[in-house]
Amino acid sequence: MRSTQRCEGMNRYVKDSLSFSGVKLIELIPQLDKALERLRNKVAEEDFRSNNSAHVLSTQLRQLEKHASTIYTDNVFQLICVEIDRVGGLITSRIMHLNSCRVYITSSYNNDEEKECTTTYYHRESDPRVVCSCKLYECEGIPCSHLFNVMKHERMREIPLSLVLKRWTKQAKSEVHSTIPKENMPSEAVRLARHGDLSYLSSRVSYLASQTKEGTDILKKELSRLEPILGDVLKQQKDVGDSPDPCNNIVRYPIKVRSKGMQGSNEPKTKPKCRLCRSYGHNKTTCP
Repeated sequence: MRSTQRCEGMNRYVKDSLSFSGVKLIELIPQLDKALERLRNKVAEEDFRSNNSAHVLSTQLRQLEKHASTIYTDNVFQLICVEIDRVGGLITSRIMHLNSCRVYITSSYNNDEEKECTTTYYHRESDPRVVCSCKLYECEGIPCSHLFNVMKHERMREIPLSLVLKRWTKQAKSEVHSTIPKENMPSEAVRLARHGDLSYLSSRVSYLASQTKEGTDILKKELSRLEPILGDVLKQQKDVGDSPDPCNNIVRYPIKVRSKGMQGSNEPKTKPKCRLCRSYGHNKTTCP
């Protein structure tokens, strides 16, 4: 707990409770739970903001910026906007037309040193691909300003799929499955996960239905029809006794092992002898 690990903010939060020695386990566990709850709440807040907020378009490449706002999370979208803004400071010195691609040579207007960057566009109808020599996309996973400059010249309306890293998108968690067996998961955690999933779906449905009076009436009618049905299902589960089995994964006392110190001997100890007369019962200072 005292070492510096990957999550610096969480370590700093936990270290406040470990600043003195002799912390009991019963005092440590609530602090860890509180830290995890704080981390989960922050992630849920960022996910909600990314999925339910609309961005104000501020750049001139509005089509590309709008497409980026629909696929990327809030934090990554801010980085994308920075790269789009840098397109105005680029100079395209020449364009070379080859058989299956076009090569754009660009440099920075604000940089005194004329450091050129090569961007290659492979114009495939089904899967267009753009590669840049600055390697920003390969390092950080976001398109660089040179790539957006080529998209502007090619009049693209959307970012190519080859430049969209799923890790930074809003759908990054859509295919993530838990590796914990269902029988070992706490029932309260399962209920909270179901409630969160249904809350997200219901918020989208409620938004779509609230746009028109007909949609609102249809949703109210369906909810009124489903309420007694779901109530009967819950009542049947309670009558059957749908309670989860007690978890067998119980923390027990650790197994006792022998220490790594000097091993003892089973032989009886001998009495000390006098160093002068080699007799028993006295030592060198009391020798007669």
